[in-house]
Order: sequence, then structure tokens, then C-alpha cells
Amino acid sequence: MNFRFSNILTIILVSMFCLMTNITNAATYFVVKYPHQADILIYVVDHEYQADLLVFKTKYEYEAKKSYQWFEVRYEHQADFKVYFVKYPHQADLKIFLSIMITKQDGKTKRRCT
Repeated sequence: MNFRFSNILTIILVSMFCLMTNITNAATYFVVKYPHQADILIYVVDHEYQADLLVFKTKYEYEAKKSYQWFEVRYEHQADFKVYFVKYPHQADLKIFLSIMITKQDGKTKRRCT
């Protein structure tokens, strides 16, 4: 396979991010006001194929059961990691595609793109 250096670097960054934040189950995050406060800088892309990571934002913390399911907490001390959303892709450590998980009353789950 012919990988470019940036692709290999992206794979390494995503792996390090998952290891540093110790994501094994659900992930809780807190959005900080300034980039220097964040553990990771994130850029939200428009299409899945542009993303390094596909993330589902859950409405309730108990719904987040996997590492790709994130729940935004209200207070910094409740979070597994802190994020800052950047304006441009070149500023980001990680590019994500964000979807919202919707659980119906019958227990079935569907997703909605944001």
C-alpha cells in the first residue's frame, strides 16, 4: 500500500488520542473556551469520508456505550477529556464527522447527521 506521510501521521494521532484519553467505553467531553485549555483540537467535517473519526453524540450519558459515542458534560471535572472546536482544518489535531444518535421508545437507534 502506498500511504502518504500525512495519512500515517493521522493514524498515529488518532491512536494516541484514544490511548491518552483512555477511551475504552463511552467518552464524556467538555468544550473549553480557549485552545490552550483543550486536550485535543477538533475540526468537524461535512462528510464522513473527510473524517479521521466518526462520532455519535448522545442525548443522555447512559446511551453512550462505545468509544465512538460521545456525551457532552456540563462541568469540566466530569469529562474524560477537554476539546476545543477550531475554525479551520489545518488547526485541528483530529477531524471528526459528528452525528446525533436518536433512540426511539421501541429501543431502536437511528442516526441523524449534523
